[in-house]
Amino acid sequence: MIGPCASELALDNTRMSLSSYGSHSLIELDCLTSLRGGGASLDVRVESGGRVALSGVESVSLDRASISATGPGAGVDLSALSSFVIQRPFGGQMHMEGGGTISLGTEGLLASNSSMRTNWFSPPVWQVEALSLLGERGRSYWIEARDVSLPESEWTRFQRVAMTIDVRPLGMTLAPNLAFRIREFVADPPVLELRRFFGGPSLQIVLFGARTNAYVLESSSSLDAQPGGWSIDSTVTLTNSFHFFLPMTADEPARFFRVRKN
Repeated sequence: MIGPCASELALDNTRMSLSSYGSHSLIELDCLTSLRGGGASLDVRVESGGRVALSGVESVSLDRASISATGPGAGVDLSALSSFVIQRPFGGQMHMEGGGTISLGTEGLLASNSSMRTNWFSPPVWQVEALSLLGERGRSYWIEARDVSLPESEWTRFQRVAMTIDVRPLGMTLAPNLAFRIREFVADPPVLELRRFFGGPSLQIVLFGARTNAYVLESSSSLDAQPGGWSIDSTVTLTNSFHFFLPMTADEPARFFRVRKN
């Protein structure tokens, strides 16, 4: 067991190696919440019943990272991990075999440039290149980011994601100083978001809410309209934690929208 440590560990131009072999071997760094660094690498190797506990780590942002658990009883605890962002093309690996386990949380995982074989995914093998969110279809996720080059920077909203597929590319270029974390997002009260429809000129309203709840979408030509001036556009009962309304063309008259629970 390793003693006190900093919550955020900067590994600029450094290689960090953790190796645990045998059933009486334990490396415990539960105090860590973030591993980051330019030109930095992480190597975690666990075999034959050894264990490495990194259960507080939420974010990994490095040039390279390799995490492996091999053999019965071998385990790596990354149960809080929500971001595994690797800068170097396919510089990230997360593999288990022969009865070893890598424990991840259930909220989902933001990943890039990595190949993964773990007990979290189904099917258990994934390869991701561009920054992508791996999660459960039908859920919504809240992604936060912070600039780790600024020690006092705070976590701010980066993106809301409605998962229509199990692996969702986010369509952006990685910034070297950004760290991420995610959580499941259930909007209560409901939230409306206006988006470009597949990047084109049309617009689409996305409703975020709670599954099984019924909602009413209303619109008006004036934000100051009296109660009777709002008309019902649609009523929907959510089977997922989001709903996509039909897209609108850019030449339609300007309208204001609101949503309420039915």
